[in-house]
Amino acid sequence: SKVIAVNRSKEQLYKNAKLFWNPALAVQADSAQFFVDLADSLKGFKVDDQWISTLRERETEKEKNARTQAQNNPDEHLNPLKVLHDLDESLDDNTIIVADGGDFVGSAAYVLRPRGPLRWLDPGAFGTLGVGAGFAIGAKLCRPDMDVVVVFGDGSLG
Repeated sequence: SKVIAVNRSKEQLYKNAKLFWNPALAVQADSAQFFVDLADSLKGFKVDDQWISTLRERETEKEKNARTQAQNNPDEHLNPLKVLHDLDESLDDNTIIVADGGDFVGSAAYVLRPRGPLRWLDPGAFGTLGVGAGFAIGAKLCRPDMDVVVVFGDGSLG
């Protein structure tokens, strides 16, 4: 894979270059306009059907493995994958999901399926633990008509 860096500021454009990544292309521009222009330039582009098929097969296999792991019943504690699968089955289309807590968010992001756009909130890569409650309150204040569910893990609750 290749990294394309886009930033208005030339100084910020290369800020973490060679520390975490090296851009194959660095563009000094407004990122929103960059993506609008990129989308316009890709009109009519068609992805190879075989590649899409391969990705879908891999995704299906990964989901199958996760379901199998969710069936393991430990002697003590809960199986977090089972909890997440059970929660996912209980969610309806009117739900915002908030995930908080380190590695647990990765599992939650894989298992829980937001039912639409703007229905998933998490602190992001390298995010801060413990922001889930605040995110949930904010989501409920912004969308009082929706259910808000928070999943906490990895010490994010206390």
